[in-house]
Amino acid sequence: MKLKNIFQILEKEYPLAISIEFANQLGIHDNSGMLINFDDEIKQILFALDLTDAVVENAIKNNINCIITHHPVIFKPIKSLSAIGENSTLLKAIVNRINIISMHLNADAAPKGIDYYLANALGLKKLKTVQHTILDRCQYGHIFEISKKNLDCILKECILEFKTEKIWLFGDKNKEITTVASFCGAGIDQSAIQLIRENNVELVVSSDIKHNFLVDLVGRNIAVLQMTHYANENYGFYKIYEDIMKKLACTCHYFLEKNLL
Repeated sequence: MKLKNIFQILEKEYPLAISIEFANQLGIHDNSGMLINFDDEIKQILFALDLTDAVVENAIKNNINCIITHHPVIFKPIKSLSAIGENSTLLKAIVNRINIISMHLNADAAPKGIDYYLANALGLKKLKTVQHTILDRCQYGHIFEISKKNLDCILKECILEFKTEKIWLFGDKNKEITTVASFCGAGIDQSAIQLIRENNVELVVSSDIKHNFLVDLVGRNIAVLQMTHYANENYGFYKIYEDIMKKLACTCHYFLEKNLL
């Protein structure tokens, strides 16, 4: 398969239009899409949340000439490339003719995207509302009801489901809750805080939460479950990999950065 053919398959489930519209709504920048394209025949694909040196080395070792990442490998304009600079990993990928597609905000907010899978892993029973609706069916920032359970039970379930011990729970472990909000990645902002208050959310699950937002939530007796950015988003991106690999006429692999879980 050519890279453009792979991209066309991705477009059906995770269209680039989601990233463009989502970025416009938030007033931010994104750079998803075919970011490195040698127009080679692709026989093997490596999925990874980030383009790290370990990911590129794995691709080189196994003769994989296509990587699909969640976080964009080129985000802001690049002024220089150096084998010893901050863009050395990207340069290594280019030198070894590795094609790269990045699926960022489009993977976050797709109907079956990363935030959707995060909410489902937490036990989504009934959806109450969302922070952002993009292109009708695409959503980010889910607020939903779950079966009543205490926070200690939720914490233990998350440790098993997300395969990580690095989860910080702020709140009374014995408190029983039914209303949860999920914001994959670093999605908590002031508008999210307002939405959380308005919907009487009892538990917020996210990562990279700014200190002032954390203080605000805890001060209002709203529990917070914060995990690493990697663990928070790797879960959903792996689900995307499991779905997409069935539709690609290539051998697909997934690279797990265990040290980031």
